[in-house]
Amino acid sequence: MKKFILLVMMITITLFSYAFVLNKANPKSVLIIENLTQEITFQKTEKEKLDELYQGNKLFTSYASYHYLLNISIDDNHVSIVGTERITFPLNHSALYPILFEDFKQVDKIMVYNASATYSGFKDKENRLILLNITPKVKTVTVEVHFKVRYNPFREKPKSYLDRHLSQNSLHIYIPKRYFTIWNNLQSDKERVNVRIDYPKDYTLIILDQPFQSEIWRFKPLLYNGSFEKENLNDFYLIFGKWNLYEESMKIGNRTVKIIALTDEGEWVLQNIKDILRFYSKVFMPYPNDEYFYIQIKYSKSKYRGHGLDGGIIATQFYIPLIAHETAHNWFGVYANLYPIHEGIATYAVLLYENNLTQYDDIERKCLSSTDRTPIAEIKENNGENMIALYYKNAFVFRSLQFVLGNETFFKGMRELLEYCHLNDCAQDTMTTLKQIQKIFEKVSNQSLEWFFDEWFYKTGYPNFEVSNATLEQKDGKYFLTLQIVETNGFKMPLEVKVVDSQGKSYLKRVFVDKNATLTFELKNKPEKVIIDPNDWIINGGGSGAWQGKSSYEIGGIKIVTN
Repeated sequence: MKKFILLVMMITITLFSYAFVLNKANPKSVLIIENLTQEITFQKTEKEKLDELYQGNKLFTSYASYHYLLNISIDDNHVSIVGTERITFPLNHSALYPILFEDFKQVDKIMVYNASATYSGFKDKENRLILLNITPKVKTVTVEVHFKVRYNPFREKPKSYLDRHLSQNSLHIYIPKRYFTIWNNLQSDKERVNVRIDYPKDYTLIILDQPFQSEIWRFKPLLYNGSFEKENLNDFYLIFGKWNLYEESMKIGNRTVKIIALTDEGEWVLQNIKDILRFYSKVFMPYPNDEYFYIQIKYSKSKYRGHGLDGGIIATQFYIPLIAHETAHNWFGVYANLYPIHEGIATYAVLLYENNLTQYDDIERKCLSSTDRTPIAEIKENNGENMIALYYKNAFVFRSLQFVLGNETFFKGMRELLEYCHLNDCAQDTMTTLKQIQKIFEKVSNQSLEWFFDEWFYKTGYPNFEVSNATLEQKDGKYFLTLQIVETNGFKMPLEVKVVDSQGKSYLKRVFVDKNATLTFELKNKPEKVIIDPNDWIINGGGSGAWQGKSSYEIGGIKIVTN
């Protein structure tokens, strides 16, 4: 009996020694399965065949529990990650389990618990695949992968949607999920992910998490506090920054909202954030989250760049139009997805917040000077090809709709739009989205808006309002100014007209112009100037037809100006 025990001990020691030698000799190609270690020979294959083997052998399970243990170090030019990925899942029959990893990951060993396993290995020019043939010994199996990664983040090229909105510098470094996980090897209808990270304490860690069944651009910011848990394997990013952290809370309706600013700009940004949140909460609906993050991500190629998050924003700097636009996406984009129309609504929200006539003129100038004449209804995605129409014309159309309906009815419609599109899919295609928007505003206004949506969303071009004639009569000490107004591009719209007399007194009237209209002002003093659309409610070529900021001309000694 003693000899038998001694023999078992000697065999065990030999196996452990053999495993240790092989692991040191070739750590990238060593598999450890229940203390049995053997060098893997990877068969060379084409990428298509490797993909076929990987996808065709994905194991389906009703539940999978993922645990990541990460030790991350950051020096001047490199990020180093020592990671363990442990996946536990139910298995009651023999099955193939694929483990796919890129060549830049150094896989030290793969452990299988509560099962026996054999394996085969394949590789193409970039990836390696290990197929485990697992036979469970109990009903729950664990596969554990130990790996290392070292790379220069400053040489990374963007590979995903969010990558293009992030950057690396001395202030912050981001690490995409692809660097600190092994590819998802299971198909599961229920998942639980737990991540624990050890990292340099002179950094603050923010996690950007993509929620379950979410759009590719939607990420929720979380301040890391020792562990991170989620219920899906959707994408998530680690952002390490050397920002200053500022926090403040504010009441919005019945909710207390915590504002968290990670920036080197100063504590003053908190007050500006509160002003924007307070304004949008009043005109649209109360801010829909308990937290708001402002994360400063400096970008080497642009001063003004940002992205709306599910509970905050990232931005290159605190430039009010940028911050207000991205913050508006917390309502239009995240709470209610109206892609791609919500880009124009977010730009409209900025116009509403700043209420600056110079800004309206700037947007008119961009629209009227652009060669892009694509109808908004035909823009299917936000790919940069129709920026003027999608962002600026679209924004001004919502401003024009506000003018047509009046503030009370218009903002009631905006609130109903938010609630409807929060509960329903409003991002099927642009035309379907516009039909739903039209339906909601027709309901709240109790009128047909077919004419408005047809000319502004489904057609191209802009209206051209002119004063074709002006007659002035003096009677009983008063002046009567009659204006003949025409529109020459096939648009019909309500129009504001302001008259300024010789004493500086202003008179404002509204008239509906369908090809032409007549408008009469009764004045105490002689008129000096007529202003078409004085409050910039409409994009209007107007007047002489030459866009130079404002068009102006004279009729009968009276100056006519078109805003």
